[in-house]
Amino acid sequence: KFAYSSAFGFSVPTGPLIQQLAPDSTLALSRDGGETWALRWKSEEVRFSKARLVTAASGGVVEEVPVATAKWYPWGDQSVSVETTVVPPTNRWPDWHVRIHRIKPRVRVETLRMVEGGFAILGRKRDGAPLLEFKNVNEETEVVLGETEGVFRIMMSSLVCSSAGASGIVAGSTIGWPCAQRGGVLKPDANTNLACQRTLIPIITRNMPSGLPENSELVVVYPIFAMSTTANGGRAVPLRGLKERWLDVPNVRIGNWNSGVSEDIIAVDPGYEVY
Repeated sequence: KFAYSSAFGFSVPTGPLIQQLAPDSTLALSRDGGETWALRWKSEEVRFSKARLVTAASGGVVEEVPVATAKWYPWGDQSVSVETTVVPPTNRWPDWHVRIHRIKPRVRVETLRMVEGGFAILGRKRDGAPLLEFKNVNEETEVVLGETEGVFRIMMSSLVCSSAGASGIVAGSTIGWPCAQRGGVLKPDANTNLACQRTLIPIITRNMPSGLPENSELVVVYPIFAMSTTANGGRAVPLRGLKERWLDVPNVRIGNWNSGVSEDIIAVDPGYEVY
């Protein structure tokens, strides 16, 4: 797992299928069209750096947070390497953390499919019925933490709301080779999660049917959203509600940004350059 939550728990696999793997808070990759999947198991030594919160109002850096980056290999032949950078929540975006993956194939990959999962969350209503799917959250949508029960999904994002809180994921920027991406909700097998018997996982699926050339590079960014109804002691969310916080997606820039921005950003320097 790239992140753990005492409020939402975490999932454990029960088999090789994507529903059995229950890929919450991790990245699953397939190079055979989804027949088999590979997840992170071991990582090389972790590198630590800092991400900077740069605001337009201040004109400079107002906060620095520690960042961890590690390289890992989905398959034993090490044909593909993944460098993952995890950025924790900031004061500006306290309900979001960010994951950045740099994917590099050593040999040509004929086809590649990726599934990035947010936190697994209770996937049932209070009466035990399944959560219904609604239109995307917008300015007119009424969404209340702990009261709204449903799934909100569009092409580039997915949000699951239940009595446990809210869990969501957004498809951020893609640098390198183009790929088809869409938001979705994965229904894992029952009893895969330590906190709830039946959960749903908000996911972003990226498909590259033409694969990746040898020694190419793909960088993908995922802002991850989570709010719990119980981890904050049951207190009401001050100033902004669930809808406002969900619609306020972090702006992530890769590189050494210190000033001169027209909007608030999180500047991440993962130790490599992107073009």
